[in-house]
Formats: sequence, C-alpha cells, structure tokens
Amino acid sequence: ISFPFSIISLNKNTEAEELYRKIKDSGKEVLLDDREKGAGEKFADADLIGIPKQIIVSEKTLESGKLEVKDRQTGEVTHLSESDILAL
Repeated sequence: ISFPFSIISLNKNTEAEELYRKIKDSGKEVLLDDREKGAGEKFADADLIGIPKQIIVSEKTLESGKLEVKDRQTGEVTHLSESDILAL
C-alpha cells in the first residue's frame, strides 16, 4: 500500500483524527502518526517511509486556520485549508 499522505499530529489533537477520517472517506490512502513521540522522530519516520506529502497538525497551525503541508520530494512547505487538502 502506498500512502500519498501522512498526517503528523504534534499535540495528539482530535482535529488530526477528524482530518484522517475525512481523507480516508474520500478514498485516498493516509497514515496518521499520533504516537507519543517527538516531532523530529515523526518527521524522520515519515521521510524514511517515503510518504510524498506530510500534513502537520499542531496548535500553531490550528490557530492559523491553515495546515502545513510539506512536499517530501521538493521540500516545499505550503499552508492550506482543510478543504484545499481534501481537493488534492
């Protein structure tokens, strides 16, 4: 199974779980990392697995109303709304 998206939850928040469910329900493969590990370990594991897009859900991103999306191949980081992410 190839996962085009990895959701990295930095604060074990319910918003990450809700986004996971919405992406899954849309028919896309997604992996949710909500382990009790540090951010660096989660980012390193997502890179090691080779998941193309990392969606970072943190208190900071939730406050801004946008989620951070990192393209693993280019390293480009963008800030997108949940609806924009679901349209990817």
